[in-house]
Amino acid sequence: MPKEPSDAKTIRKYLLLVGILAIYTGYLIYKFGSQCLLLGGLTWSAFVLATPIADAGFLLDFPIRLVLGWRMVVSEVFVWSVAIALNLIVYFRDPSVYERTPITRAFGQILSKPWPNWIIIVISCAGTFGSLVVADKIYDLAGKGQLAKVWKRAGVQTVASVALLVGLFFCYRYFLGLFGVEL
Repeated sequence: MPKEPSDAKTIRKYLLLVGILAIYTGYLIYKFGSQCLLLGGLTWSAFVLATPIADAGFLLDFPIRLVLGWRMVVSEVFVWSVAIALNLIVYFRDPSVYERTPITRAFGQILSKPWPNWIIIVISCAGTFGSLVVADKIYDLAGKGQLAKVWKRAGVQTVASVALLVGLFFCYRYFLGLFGVEL
């Protein structure tokens, strides 16, 4: 079986994420009708703001990187701005919207108690932007065909970055449990 180019694999993974989003959107349309887009946006923003990896933002970051050449860490600033603005509008206009799905309910709990629950958002911010800095470096090196060469020199830095991200993930899980947020 011929080896698939890494760009094709990456695009397949991206399309899988888009497919999952489409299925979830279909469920929201079926279950909630006219509020499906709002609930979908809130769910997306929960994954942007309250998970320590660039999962939801990746839906925008990756195509922006491919089409415009912007670094994913730069486009993630835009993603976070949109997610924060959406939540400010909904939270102050009709906070009861958060009660409609399990994901938005858990996120609403985080938003409703700034201290100490926003520690989850701070950890998520550090993890998201940290993972994107690493992802941008890897993408740059892979595109230049220098990944193996640089891996030898940057091994310690990469291991330290991964250790930091793993540490952030465990802090995140600890605080979720501490605050009673269950996934």
